[in-house]
Amino acid sequence: MAKITEFAKIHQTNSTEKMIANYSTGMIDISKYDRARTIRRINLNYESSSDITVRVYADGHTDSNQVMQSTFPANNNSGPRIVSLRPQSGARAKAIVVKIEFGNVSALGTIRKVEVEIDE
Repeated sequence: MAKITEFAKIHQTNSTEKMIANYSTGMIDISKYDRARTIRRINLNYESSSDITVRVYADGHTDSNQVMQSTFPANNNSGPRIVSLRPQSGARAKAIVVKIEFGNVSALGTIRKVEVEIDE
């Protein structure tokens, strides 16, 4: 007897499904000789139809230890853009996790490069 297999169709042309894009890095060690370092700025090369929020968490605690949050503005039709934002105060950490999320469920966007500048 033949086995019946079903396939789920995703993103049909008449679909009203929407989703928010979230990206999270793994833990990135930024310490030098096991000492905490200061995060100076976040650089983002992107193109997006909605705001992008970047959150930085210290020492692997992604639920409670947020040390920085920056919102990069939408740049609908202006092409790729490089924006650099500083934290409100100097954030210190030995390791960081970077989370990126688009602000709108129907947003279109491309992130080309993310840089985290730290003190040497």
